[in-house]
Amino acid sequence: MAKLFFSALAYVGAAVLVALALLMLGAQAAPWVSGSFARGQTADDPTDISRLELSDAREADKGGEPPTALAFPEPPNAKEPNASTASVAPSAAAQQTGSSSSAAAPPNTAQSGATVARISEPYAFQPKGFSLVDAETRAALVNIYCTLTRGGARSAYSGSGVFVDPRGIILTNAHVAQYFLLAGHNENDAHCVIRSGSPAAARWNAQLLYIPKPWVEEHAEDIRKTRSIGTGEHDYALLYVTGAADGSPLPGAFPHLAPDTREAIGFQDDPVLVAAYPAEFIGGAAAQHSLHPSSSVGTIKTLMTFGSKLIDLLSLGGTPLAQGGASGGAVVNAWGRLIGVVVTTSEGATTGERDLRAISLAHIDRSLRVHAGVGLAALLALEPNAARSAYFAPIEPALSQRLREALQ
Repeated sequence: MAKLFFSALAYVGAAVLVALALLMLGAQAAPWVSGSFARGQTADDPTDISRLELSDAREADKGGEPPTALAFPEPPNAKEPNASTASVAPSAAAQQTGSSSSAAAPPNTAQSGATVARISEPYAFQPKGFSLVDAETRAALVNIYCTLTRGGARSAYSGSGVFVDPRGIILTNAHVAQYFLLAGHNENDAHCVIRSGSPAAARWNAQLLYIPKPWVEEHAEDIRKTRSIGTGEHDYALLYVTGAADGSPLPGAFPHLAPDTREAIGFQDDPVLVAAYPAEFIGGAAAQHSLHPSSSVGTIKTLMTFGSKLIDLLSLGGTPLAQGGASGGAVVNAWGRLIGVVVTTSEGATTGERDLRAISLAHIDRSLRVHAGVGLAALLALEPNAARSAYFAPIEPALSQRLREALQ
């Protein structure tokens, strides 16, 4: 998934020319891409959902190690699934002012079908305030740094994740965690480490607890591409810490965020904090040695669905986090609950011109129930090794083989 910087600039230039041409023709649909340097795909239907994977490549420092192309897995490129929309009840902000608000039919927000009602009093306690939420989120945030060796060449990939359980279980994107499926294979060997802190430093070793079979089957070939196309559907994975990188004892409990999988817990105009380890605008050496977390407070702009008529995707608009490396980052509400995971962004010269999107925890929970037969809460209630043995170990060999075949 590596790409030369100057080739990327050429793609951006081409995309700009195409966008100008479309504007002159009066086109209304915007290109959705997998990363800032990727060529976008224009959605014909403005109600379609688009996802993109940010995997920006830059040249690593020329030290004694083999050259490393650093890619930043983030959202995959715009694909048009059959999307319907769900009518929505007024947001919390709208209810307070007495006005009505509904998702106005942007990409994947329908005004027909099932009604999704806003939870008016979601918790028995008051909001914490975003200063405290930010501190708690940064403590639970991790950077997932993987290297992949193919034919003597090494590529590095950087993404984000967040602890969701005190035993060291991490929630991230499938397109970030897929490299764990290649660990220990000589022909295409991958090594991943969990980093945290500011700057990010190697802290823990981890293992896959679960990754959705449908995502791997659909996107295995994308591992060879510099940009992939998709929607964000089923793009999640769970990891769990197996030991400290330096061999020291593990903490008694990891700082973590409690996930909230309820439908409509995040609603249009609700304030949220987004936190991740973005890395698109820094060099490969800096991403490896001087990577710092970033966070930003904004609001949910649009509610979207993959066709379930339920809220699957949260549009967050332009934010400093709309860049490569933020995939798997946390979207947290004012009560400190995790309600979304960063998964996609649109093309734009600056982060303010992009639209960052996150899959909802409700979508992840529904997907788990369908494909694993158990919801997120029930999965987290199990001992990690037992959960892995029951729900992932039986499908792991086939998924690993599928990725290795894609790399041949």
